Parts: sequence; structure tokens; C-alpha cells
Amino acid sequence: MEEEIRNRLADALARAGADVSAAGVELTVPLDAAHGDWSTNAALTAAKTAGVPPRTLATALVEAAAATPGVARAEVAGPGFVNIYLADRVVFDALTAALAQGADYGRSAGGAGAKVQVEFVSANPTGPLNAVSARAAAFGDALARLLAFTGARVDREFYVCDCGSQIEMLGASVRARGMERRGEAATIPEDGYRGEYVVALADRLAAAAGWEKQTDAELGSRAAQLVNDGQRRDLEAFGVRGMNYFPESSLYPRAVEEMLARLAGAGLSYVKEGATWFRTTAGGDDEDRVLVRSDGRPTYFAADVAYHLNKKNRGYGKVIDVLGPDHHGHIKKLLAMARLLGFPEGWLEVIISQQVNLLEGGEKVKMSKRAGALVPMADVVHDIGVDAARFFFLLRAPSSHLDFDLALARKQTLENPVYYAQYCHARVASLVREAGGEPAADDGPAAFGELDEPEERTLARKVWAFPYLVTGAAAAREPHRLTAYAGDTASLFHRYYQHHRILQAPRPAQAAARLTLARAVGQTIKNALELLGVSVPERM
Repeated sequence: MEEEIRNRLADALARAGADVSAAGVELTVPLDAAHGDWSTNAALTAAKTAGVPPRTLATALVEAAAATPGVARAEVAGPGFVNIYLADRVVFDALTAALAQGADYGRSAGGAGAKVQVEFVSANPTGPLNAVSARAAAFGDALARLLAFTGARVDREFYVCDCGSQIEMLGASVRARGMERRGEAATIPEDGYRGEYVVALADRLAAAAGWEKQTDAELGSRAAQLVNDGQRRDLEAFGVRGMNYFPESSLYPRAVEEMLARLAGAGLSYVKEGATWFRTTAGGDDEDRVLVRSDGRPTYFAADVAYHLNKKNRGYGKVIDVLGPDHHGHIKKLLAMARLLGFPEGWLEVIISQQVNLLEGGEKVKMSKRAGALVPMADVVHDIGVDAARFFFLLRAPSSHLDFDLALARKQTLENPVYYAQYCHARVASLVREAGGEPAADDGPAAFGELDEPEERTLARKVWAFPYLVTGAAAAREPHRLTAYAGDTASLFHRYYQHHRILQAPRPAQAAARLTLARAVGQTIKNALELLGVSVPERM
């Protein structure tokens, strides 16, 4: 039906002189049902090429939309928007579709099997994952789930930065702690790593004979491996599975050397004052970037370039890098790199996962003193649970700073948004049990004419809109649309449950229809929560 409406609107635009294909007619599902089941701004975008005032063009679109089977009415709104209202039967038919498709309701093939990589977390292996990493983990994993649900072949990847001065500094810090544990005088370097986790690393590494003879780089490499092992365990416990861990060290020397030769051969690098520079300004960067320092040591950016060439060579048609809040300055140089290396436009997408403020009683808090200023991810998850952590980290777009209310996340009450959504599904499951189980598949559709309350149409519309919500969330890289959907839909259902009898409705046919509505709502809540990586209990 969506395709039919697009075609009719495109035909109307063509008759008015606008050059717009059906694919160019954007239909959106308004958040407010008062603005229609679908809405389009096609009249506004096409008015200039048609040479017709937007509202005049919108009137023609209204006529075309209203003539489409299944459309109840259409109207012009504002400067030229067109709001389209579907017949109730179309909306209520979605209940049957949701129950027939079950866990696949909302699934689509829009990704067309494209091979996509989502790189996320990629925290330095110099300390435990923190709350910011946890937010990136929740976001990256939910995004990967969404992309897979909409037809892409998705790989998750964590880039392990196990080289460079930071690893040597970690080794020096561990050495100092190891010497202290033996009663020897030692000083942690000024820029070294502190916290009890460094002591724990020293205890483990100093148990091996001859550790004192290892260089800082060797000791740091062993410590980094132990840290990354812990990071992997934390992510597994957080529900992030199937992650590929790609070590930076695997790029040396061959991949980095091949990259440098490629850039030099293409005239994209030059030597200045003994250092090798990448002409990233030619790709839109603010300044050229150093690849190899004058002392011969490659920079982190050199590894980044080699790493992205590696991604391209692995056949990814799309790469999404989810970076931390301190990486804003990396965006321009990465995109410039992609352009200069000849990667397709849009092949590389960079998303910044912003800062998290953990709050207790309105005040910023530290979860633990054992890691110094670090707020360990494991402490957050242990304190409030995986479900609450994932849901709360996904309440806002990654580009927004997030205030995380720990006290609220701990609550096992309807004040807690994740509990509220889970309880909606559990309440529906209770209704199904009370009714003696789900009706057999061949019982036939419920008599939706029995659903004559305004709230019932509103709930049915939420079910109908779910596939469009999923597609939009994947395309916009916004998993938080699912937390909003789960919360809004649960709120509507809880109010409906309080004011209307379902199994005890006045007529058996009405009770059957209301149970079907409830089951369809429960199914979309379940699908939304599972895409977020949140569990869906049957009882609470």
C-alpha cells in the first residue's frame, strides 16, 4: 500500500510539472496520530520545479492520496504538508500481521544483504571499560542488531590499540607497582596509569620469573592483553557477542609499509623536516597529518589509515566507526582519508558517542574508588543489571550528553522506564495464560469491528507503525527510537488495561478482539526490547 501511495503521489507531481520519481516521495509516520498515519512534504520540495505554490500542489496530492484504496482521508496542513489517514481496517490488519510474523514482525530486506561493519567501543587496553565505553557498547550492539534486522550482513569489531607509547607507559606503571609490592622504592611515571587494577596487573605479571628484565614495552604488551581479556569478559556479560577483536599490532610492519608506499606512489604523501605527511587537506581536512615522525616512528593515524584499507580489502560495502567523545577531531581527517583513497562516497560513516554523567540523588558520582577516577562499566552493570544499563544508555541519541539516574535505574517499579516496558509484555503474557493460552493459528482473525474505543485504534496504530519505526531507526542510526517506542506503547497499553476489561469484555467477540490487540502490542514490545538487547520476561 505504501508503494501504491508513493506512485499516485509521484504521478500527481508529474502531471503538475515536477520531476519526482516515486522513490523521491518521502512518507513519514508522524509521532502524533493527529497529523495522520503518514505525512509527506513532497509538495514543499517539488513546488519550485513545478512552478506551483506548495499548497496548490498539496491539494493535488490530497486528491491523489484520497483516491488510494485503504486511505480514509487526506488533508493539507501548514505551508504544504499532506497528512494521510488510513482506513481503520488497514491499521487493524497489522494486528494479524504482527501475530503471524511474530519475532520477524518489522524485519525487512532494505539492507539488501550489504556487508556492513560496525566498529565500536575500541577502548585502549590500558584500563577497564568505563561508563562511556558501556554507552558505546549498548549503542553499537543495538545498531548492529537493527541493521541485521533490516537486511544487512553485519560484523561487530573492536580495534585493540596495543601499540605505541601508551603501552610502554602501562608497562612502566606496572613495573613500579610490582617493585612496590616487593618493598622496593619506585615511582609511577607522572603520566602513568593509577588505580588498584594496575596493582592487580602487577601481582599477576610479577609472579612470572624474569619479569624485571622485560622492557616496558614487553611488560606493557602483556598487561594490555590481560586488560583486553577483561574488556572482552565485560562485553560478553553485557550481551555484546560475536565481536571480532582486531589488534593494531597486526598491521605492523607489512600493512603500514604497504599503505605508505601506496600513498607515496599516488602523490598523496610528502616528506617535510624528516617526517612523512598525508595530504589530507586535498580531501577536505583542515591540515595535513603526520604519518611517520622524524624519528621514524609511525603515528596512530598511520595505523588508522592502514586499518581502514584493511576494512576495505575485507569487502565491506559500508563501515561505521563509533568513536568516543574525545574523538571529534578525528572525523575530518578520517573522511578526508576515505575520499583520497578512493573509497565510495558514504562508505565510511563516523558517529560520536557522547559523555555520560552518572547521577545519584542529582549529584555526579563515582562508582568505585578501586580504579581511581575511572567509572568501571562492570560496576555500573553489577549495580543496576544488564537490562536497565542497556535501556538507559539508549534513552538518548549518541550525539546527546546523557544524565544517567542510577537510583531510578535500580527501581523495580513502574517509575523505571525499562521495568515499565518489560511489565507491559509480562502483563500481556499473563492475559494469555489466563485465557488458556494463545488461540490456534487457524482460529481466524478477531472481529476488529469490536474494537471501537479510540484507545484501541491508537494502540493498533502503534503496532502498524512498528515496521516503519524499525526501518527509520536503522537508516538514521538511532536505536533510541526503540526505547521511546517501547515506553510510549507500554504507557498507552497500561492506561488501556486500567480502563477497559479485556478478557471480561461484555461480548465474547469483543474479548477475543481485545486479546488479539493485547497480544500484538506485546509482540511489538518484545521485538523492540530484543533489538535493544534487553530481556523480555513472561512474569514479573
